[in-house]
Amino acid sequence: MEVEGIQEQFEQAFLKKGEKYTLCYISDLGAFITQQLTFDSFESTKYAQYENAVKLVFKPQNKRKLYYTHFYSDLLIFKGW
Repeated sequence: MEVEGIQEQFEQAFLKKGEKYTLCYISDLGAFITQQLTFDSFESTKYAQYENAVKLVFKPQNKRKLYYTHFYSDLLIFKGW
């Protein structure tokens, strides 16, 4: 399914709290990043100069606390680790 931006991608993904996901994206420096996490929540927001951004709240693999990060470009989300 084609989406307009990252906010619409998250809204149509039907992510569930407590589920394990793997994120794949390209960092600002051009490196390919894979990150394994347990999903908590997301919020559509503005970040710096990006109007179409998402604040993702998650618990990284082997961590106890919740962390958050902002995404504003292409991102792949896979269910499971």
